[in-house]
Amino acid sequence: MTNHDKFYKTQIDKDYIAYEPTRYLSDVFSVGFTFKITKKCTIIPYFTYYLNDQKIKVNSPIQNTNINEFVNIEFGSFHTLGLVDLQPITDVQLYIEATNNYNICDDNIIIFKKRYMVPDYKNYSYERQYRNNILDINFVISSCYSLPGYRNPLSLKTYEKLREVSETVKPDYIFSSGDIVYLEPMSLSSEYAIQAGYDQLKNFDILNGVWSNSTWICTTDDHELGFNDNLTYSPNVQQLRDVYNKNFPMKIITTNGRYSSFNVKDITFILLDDVSFKQFNTNYTGIGYNKFSNILGAEQLLFLLNSLSNAQDSFGIMAPVFISVGKSMFGTINDTFVFCPEERDAIFYHIKFLGLRNVFFMCGESHFSDLSEFVVNKDTDQKIREIRNSAIGSPPRNDPNDNQYAIPNSFVGGINNFGLVNISGTTGKYIITYQVYTQDGIVYQIEWNTIY
Repeated sequence: MTNHDKFYKTQIDKDYIAYEPTRYLSDVFSVGFTFKITKKCTIIPYFTYYLNDQKIKVNSPIQNTNINEFVNIEFGSFHTLGLVDLQPITDVQLYIEATNNYNICDDNIIIFKKRYMVPDYKNYSYERQYRNNILDINFVISSCYSLPGYRNPLSLKTYEKLREVSETVKPDYIFSSGDIVYLEPMSLSSEYAIQAGYDQLKNFDILNGVWSNSTWICTTDDHELGFNDNLTYSPNVQQLRDVYNKNFPMKIITTNGRYSSFNVKDITFILLDDVSFKQFNTNYTGIGYNKFSNILGAEQLLFLLNSLSNAQDSFGIMAPVFISVGKSMFGTINDTFVFCPEERDAIFYHIKFLGLRNVFFMCGESHFSDLSEFVVNKDTDQKIREIRNSAIGSPPRNDPNDNQYAIPNSFVGGINNFGLVNISGTTGKYIITYQVYTQDGIVYQIEWNTIY
């Protein structure tokens, strides 16, 4: 999927599209973007490519739009199962035309144009003849996107570094483990005010180009669904969730929570919501760690346990599993899973039971970075790891003694940061490289072999 030659420019007509579209989907068959369309019109999406020196055009469904309406558009299909050798599509041009009347003609206006490099089918397929093909993917781990104005960041230089990394590395995905917007209390009851927070984010000049050149995978923490450290049933939570879903689409399991999963070859990604089902333990005395009776809640916890079982059943115990969730499993800053021991114990017990050896939690919220390693089964040296990156924009903290399971020298505090993960190898046999970036570049790096 990665091509390092150039940062592909997204061309939009700002009379029709409010700002750069956000890529929310990418695979060997299709790519999808969400657009904020500012006019009532008809839009005609399609893509073109060359095959045997002949230009081919493939249309996507035509849509009628309204003023300031979000529209999700997917371009595809780039491949047909079983015909990959006969239809080698690698480089496509994406287009959207618009017309203010409903007569589609040659004079339609092109309002969107973008080049897209299609991932190599053979490297991503789990078909037996392709399992030894090298898969090489990169993704960013980030959280806490504080912007100028309300909650002024101390510096914008780490955002500049993210853009630089996006241009050079071209990460396939950018994960936000939470707090991608911060909302004032007065904003929580107004859909217009909630949307204004996302509009400010999407119009943030430093991140131009980043929104459409990587696929954004955004999980939920407290600030998307309230003011601060909120639990279930915070004011206007459903509208907050609905606006979040419009700006960062996800194929969610249920409408009253925001959790999901997807696979890249034999790598499983699980996306969790640590707010929508979070409940205070009414028996909590203020002593000990049982402050919450639920963080994930029964239904989402079962989803997680089943998803872990699916990974083991389908791909074996060596297959990597990455779990994106706002709160840490090991640290104690900001009401983490340490304060819900029943859920955490259930998760760890199930991972141990399945024998999964490459489970990685990805989280933020703490406003510093560290890397945890916990031996869940001493007899087999089975490990659970956690990558914590925070914050990219919010004021950072410096709490080096927060986490007893932190790997020595992995702590990065007092400065904004984000992470970059590279996975390279063949089915079940990957080298995973993790780097921590600050405004000064790479400040920490470590590498794992999934066979250990």
